[in-house]
Amino acid sequence: MWPPWEIRWPDIRGAPLRLRCAVVDVLEWLLDSDPAVRWQVKRDLLGAPAEEEVLSGLLEYERATGGSPRVHDVRLRGQEYLLERRMRRRLSNGEVIDPEWDLFSFPTYWHYDVLRGLDFLRSAGAGPDPRVAEAVGLVRSKADPEGRWPLENPHPGRLHFPVDGEEGRPSRWNTLRALRVLRWADSG
Repeated sequence: MWPPWEIRWPDIRGAPLRLRCAVVDVLEWLLDSDPAVRWQVKRDLLGAPAEEEVLSGLLEYERATGGSPRVHDVRLRGQEYLLERRMRRRLSNGEVIDPEWDLFSFPTYWHYDVLRGLDFLRSAGAGPDPRVAEAVGLVRSKADPEGRWPLENPHPGRLHFPVDGEEGRPSRWNTLRALRVLRWADSG
């Protein structure tokens, strides 16, 4: 199969159909490739960690197209990957992988944090799992006395308009995401 990075973008009149075909071709290429190749492509194109971004893409693909059993299975295995690591810990020794993952940001851009990972599981319809208890506890611990969550780790990037306050101040978006996650976690 052709390498997906050689996609030639068509003129605007043909873009939607051709873009969808290109996405399907890239997805099939990734699913068919050797796992070591997939990991390297993921690291090269998306940066590490990219698990949640890839899983979100697979979930949106399923929602937009109805998906396939194969894509669904790959996404569920990816979710299991996050759960096995309790959203933030190394499987080999149980240490926190990156302390920045415990700092909540918005917009997250391509960066992972525990809140983003939990919100993905909620969005994907995963049932609450005992392996997320520590991560959910981390979310609970960050609420201020008024029940708001701060912006802790703003990432540089272009914003068309301000979406939140300053670092350390309550964040509407982090509060929304945290409340959704806690409602999901408490439902099980």
